[in-house]
Amino acid sequence: MLDTIIPVDPAHSGFVSRLRKQGNTAVEIRRLILFVVLSWMILIVYFKINQQLVPPPPAPAKQQQPADAKKDAAADKQDQADPKQPPDQADPQQPDNPPQEQPAAVTKEPRLRHSLGSLDPQSKSMIVAYFDSRGAAIERVELVERKRNQQFKYRNLLKTSGYFGHLALSDETTGGCRINIVVPGSPAAEATYVNGPVLLKPVNGLAVGDVITHINKTSIKTKREFLAKLEEAKPTDSVQIQVRRNSEGAAATLTFTATLTENPMELIAPKQQLSANSIAKDGITSSFLLGLSKAGESTLTGAEKEIAGLPSLRKSNWEVHFPAGKQAAIEFHFLIDEETAQAQGLAGGLKIVKRYTLTNTYHVNLDISLHNQAAKSQKIAYRLDGPNGLPLEGWWYSNKVHPKMFRIAGSRDVIWKKPKDGQRMHGGAAIYKNRQEEPKLPGTSVVDSDGNQPTLDYIGVDTQYFTAILLNQESSEGKKLQPFAVSDAATFQVDTRSNLKGKNVRTVNSSFFVISPTHDIPVGKKKTTRYRLFLGPKHKKILKSYGLQSAIEYGWFSWVVKPMSTILHLFYAIVGNFGLAIVMLTIVVRGAMFPISRKATRGAQMMQFLSPEMKKIAEKYKNDMEKRSRAQRELFSRYNYNPFSGCLLMFFQLPVFIGLYRCLS
Repeated sequence: MLDTIIPVDPAHSGFVSRLRKQGNTAVEIRRLILFVVLSWMILIVYFKINQQLVPPPPAPAKQQQPADAKKDAAADKQDQADPKQPPDQADPQQPDNPPQEQPAAVTKEPRLRHSLGSLDPQSKSMIVAYFDSRGAAIERVELVERKRNQQFKYRNLLKTSGYFGHLALSDETTGGCRINIVVPGSPAAEATYVNGPVLLKPVNGLAVGDVITHINKTSIKTKREFLAKLEEAKPTDSVQIQVRRNSEGAAATLTFTATLTENPMELIAPKQQLSANSIAKDGITSSFLLGLSKAGESTLTGAEKEIAGLPSLRKSNWEVHFPAGKQAAIEFHFLIDEETAQAQGLAGGLKIVKRYTLTNTYHVNLDISLHNQAAKSQKIAYRLDGPNGLPLEGWWYSNKVHPKMFRIAGSRDVIWKKPKDGQRMHGGAAIYKNRQEEPKLPGTSVVDSDGNQPTLDYIGVDTQYFTAILLNQESSEGKKLQPFAVSDAATFQVDTRSNLKGKNVRTVNSSFFVISPTHDIPVGKKKTTRYRLFLGPKHKKILKSYGLQSAIEYGWFSWVVKPMSTILHLFYAIVGNFGLAIVMLTIVVRGAMFPISRKATRGAQMMQFLSPEMKKIAEKYKNDMEKRSRAQRELFSRYNYNPFSGCLLMFFQLPVFIGLYRCLS
């Protein structure tokens, strides 16, 4: 094959025979090793400069607790306890940047916590959703899909301590911490009864209402102390828990033992870790909070999140119901009575219902119903906030792709798609910048005000590996996305931090809100809007079943990335390890590119061989550029060599290697 490129010339027969004797194999192997080493060096330098790999980011400064949070905590203590679901004294949250006059919180209902889903592997649950009657909101979501060995498929890799189960603990004035949720299948629910009063019927598992007083024989006074001791335990460790339980009007002390497990992935959580030693106090609030944006003649203005003067739907405790049906569901009811409504200019009473329904998939259905209880029709619209507090896992090294060239994506960005349009993204850094420049605006709108009714296919919060998306409930497997109508939709910064610097801006807690169209509800009728909340991993097959395949951004050369991704997941299905799958994919890519790289190597060798002749020509015709160029062309023609062939070959290889990098990202 070498003779077809380099004609046999007696003057150069030694070079040809030497190439034939040695071959190109050893040279190409050395070049391949050098290529791999240099590639890793370039990547390491890139990550250090652009991602600030070292040192880990410091925790944001602790903000002063607002007075409103103290009032909320005091209101919790005044809530009437429910025997099945006692109220919780919540940690104070960041203020919502309220206007001068705030909607008043209604606390006549007890604050209750509840969950849908199970941690039992036999239940086949994909997610467990935790709800808070304060604001009728989703407080927490865990991904609990299992692998064949019954371990969690998605785990929180930043948490090395054992998992006991989310208990929504609250401090007791008499000492200890009260349990407000026990999820079926969790280590807390599976705890083994050790000892207690003889007359008390032994029952395995902790229960709602139990007050934890000791862990491993160490006295516990607050939930903070309990969680700190629990952090010291590792998965598979056994812990001993002592609780105080009321039984038939008398307090009894019971002791349980439980075996901890690994932590499931927290898709939505009250707090997220930035690194192993740093917690992000970034003002995470409950997700999918609701507030009225128009009621009668009253309309939201400025940075308000609900109409002032009316009872607060975001801060009040809603009435809880559990509707019967084949699927697990929970309903929250809130009534604005006739007198209160008319005092604020409404025609009469209004009842708001939020219903969450869970299936064994990666979504929760959300129905919002507005019931007109007035004597005449009413015009009502609402603002629905999106999710917040999504994972920051790997934010300091991960590299997301922005759909627009030269735009920078963050760790928690807002994505949306309009009908007949591609996916758009508002990066976390841009959301943070807009908040600092226009703090009095509610957010940055993502829909066009061209006089037509705006619609969206979906809108959500996106991270590197997971996403939480709001879409129409009519969009289901096997169907195209069905758009839903809005009067506005905007991105906003949930937390109130304003001192973020450098790459820490990527950690901003971003979310969105949608404002519904104004509904004219007749007397005695209701208007129901049905949403679907996708809460899961950015897995191609899963996203495609919801019509959300465009939620994965491939960047440049997507036509290369997509088949590579398919091959990568095929290898993973065979070997069950992504490390080996990546090695196998790299070998396949390098093997497919071998003919091109081999030709490039031969071209480089030829250029090295012709280098002395090139120098002679340059010296001979150093004052005559025309003759020099003619002599060089004759030299290249004699050996059938094209000096631009190497550039052309690199042009073909570039999309492949960029595609490989994007595929692995």
